[in-house]
Amino acid sequence: MLTAKATKIVLSSAVPTINIPKKEIVTAYARVSTLSTEQAESQERQEAYYTEYIKRRSDWTYRDIYADPGLSGTRAEKRPNFMRMIEDCRQGLINRILVKSLSRFARKRTNHNVQTLFYSNKARGLVS
Repeated sequence: MLTAKATKIVLSSAVPTINIPKKEIVTAYARVSTLSTEQAESQERQEAYYTEYIKRRSDWTYRDIYADPGLSGTRAEKRPNFMRMIEDCRQGLINRILVKSLSRFARKRTNHNVQTLFYSNKARGLVS
């Protein structure tokens, strides 16, 4: 006599989780110290370069270019677009900032806003 073996089939409605990496929201900060023709052209080149560079990356989302042409880098409070960028970082609207050099970002690394950007948990790792 043959006995049939029953096979238990379990159906699951669980859908496998796929981790799709979130795109980084990237901006650049450009600044020149004076409004001379040479520096104005440098400012334009910086902005054009970073706009194209960010938009070429498929893993990045472009978010504007922040610029304060002709303003000194010693006082962040005197640079309205720098302050707007810092606030956008605090709100989570930016994940990465590109700069030509740290001197374009801030002359004094002890500046309160720069310390906040570099050392806060929310903005850690933003500057590259």
